[in-house]
Amino acid sequence: MTRLVCSFAALLLLLGCASTPLVSDDGYQHPTFPYRIAWKDKAKRRLLSPEWRVRNITKGPDGGEPTLKTGREWESTYTRQSAPDEAAESIVLPSVDLAFTPTGSAKAPVAAVVTIRTFPIDPSPGGGDEDLAAAAVQHVARLERERALGPWVRPGTKDDSDALPITVTVRSSRVRKVSGRPAVQIEMSLHEARGGITVVRNATAVIVFTQYRYDPDGPVDRTRRPRGRLYPVLLSVVWVGSPESAPDSWHPELDELLARFRFGPQEIGEAPKARAGTVNPMGGDSDGFDWP
Repeated sequence: MTRLVCSFAALLLLLGCASTPLVSDDGYQHPTFPYRIAWKDKAKRRLLSPEWRVRNITKGPDGGEPTLKTGREWESTYTRQSAPDEAAESIVLPSVDLAFTPTGSAKAPVAAVVTIRTFPIDPSPGGGDEDLAAAAVQHVARLERERALGPWVRPGTKDDSDALPITVTVRSSRVRKVSGRPAVQIEMSLHEARGGITVVRNATAVIVFTQYRYDPDGPVDRTRRPRGRLYPVLLSVVWVGSPESAPDSWHPELDELLARFRFGPQEIGEAPKARAGTVNPMGGDSDGFDWP
């Protein structure tokens, strides 16, 4: 389990009760942090090409608001510790913001996965490129160490405590920008022991330093709160190829997706306001959000 020295109560409240729709005329909108992804095909409500479908969102009852799926398949357990002398508490957070898998089309790469996730962290990286690159690589190493890479390659599957961990070989990393925010792009190989053999998948992770801060206390009395009590938020976009995929073969699609990210101003501790043009979520039987 991941150890985070902070409180996530406000974050869980916002995820569970957010009034912000997951989608609008503008695209997907995160319910807690004010980032959105513009539609690739606005008329069809598609975020990626037709070969992909979203796996972690379910239709609301009677055609109501869509919601994030819950349960062991779609949530991860972490521990928090508000102070060194306090007992750690277990909490549950969504394992991904968005998870895409192929629809089964012949055009789709077999076993490929795309995941997007926001994640508050305790250490605050410095401002230099080397600091950012080191922080991003350390983040991936921590996920590997804590056996938290399952959603990257198997979104929507239960944890198997007997399974061997997925290991990572970092081939290269470079600093870049995503919608004006500093980011680090990491090229990796993921190794998974399965059925007596090791399956190797090439992958790209883009770790974005969103410039958002997570406030464990909520929006109350923010003028007196020390900045040290606010925690930086990372956003990761991970594209995992099929075992047969060549390294970097998906970079054009990944870059096109990243170009549609937009980061709005953050009101610390408050959910982002609904944007104008909000429509019935998912537009009914949207081709962009095929349901499992």
